[in-house]
Amino acid sequence: MQNAAEFAAQVVEFTHENTRALPAPGIRPLLIGVPFYKNERFVSSVVRSLINSAAEIREVGAELILYNDSPDYPPLQAALDDILPSAEALFPARIEINSANIGFVRTMNRLIAEGVARGFDVLMLNSDTVVFP
Repeated sequence: MQNAAEFAAQVVEFTHENTRALPAPGIRPLLIGVPFYKNERFVSSVVRSLINSAAEIREVGAELILYNDSPDYPPLQAALDDILPSAEALFPARIEINSANIGFVRTMNRLIAEGVARGFDVLMLNSDTVVFP
């Protein structure tokens, strides 16, 4: 099992085509992570709710990471691929695919490690979450 330092060593620097809005002074940028294990039916509702909160996401300089924790389940990857362009048009967003199912805790450890490595705060959302502006 990897520790946070080992995860951080694996973090690949991410650049995004969109210019990331810088957060207000005194606010650290934010990584929002949403892990999915199958349940492609949740993808649209959680991501659309984040899209509806795009102004707030940009205001705090947030980035969205959608984690596919069921890489051998094509319906989930298709749902993630379909919605990603809508999110990317409004704020930095990407999909991370685990090589195998590693579970919620280890997937969120990846988010935390990247947040630590980049100096970001993190927000972990369950896949059935709906946020409001």
